[in-house]
Amino acid sequence: MKRKYSASLALALWLCVVAWVSAMIVAKPSVGRHSPDEDEAAAIAQLQLNINHDRQLLAALDALEATGNAIPVDLAVAAPAPESTSLAMTTSADGEPVVAARRLSLILSTDRGHRAVIDEQLVRVGTRLADGSRVHRIGRDRVEIEDAAGERLLLQLPAPFSAQQTASLPGSSR
Repeated sequence: MKRKYSASLALALWLCVVAWVSAMIVAKPSVGRHSPDEDEAAAIAQLQLNINHDRQLLAALDALEATGNAIPVDLAVAAPAPESTSLAMTTSADGEPVVAARRLSLILSTDRGHRAVIDEQLVRVGTRLADGSRVHRIGRDRVEIEDAAGERLLLQLPAPFSAQQTASLPGSSR
């Protein structure tokens, strides 16, 4: 084979290899199938669903307040409280701990203030409960109550996925 033909053949093969590699880089399968906007679109859709759910919850609470009922009937809560009641701890005059059984189900924080559902009663700061106790303060995850004797009780909101709840979920092996 002559030199000029071998050089031409080497050049042609080199151009074929370069074309093949560039085609592999440009037409990479993962680039064509996956768009980074898909993850963002799913996250935006989930946020929109959460916003709509919150608006429905606020509308239900406003309707509940407008009717004067203190018991929420069909109020959907994303993470329900466990079946056991929340226990508020305080100490009596002789130093013995006194346990008052109350159930704190929900705390709602909006721009209009904080509201809570205690013993299936919708309350805000200053509201009197059925036994004469008064709601003193509502925090992000706790409510402070002043009972009729003037002692303060602290109710903690249960963790959304405590060990007790995850054990009762289907498919859990705990």
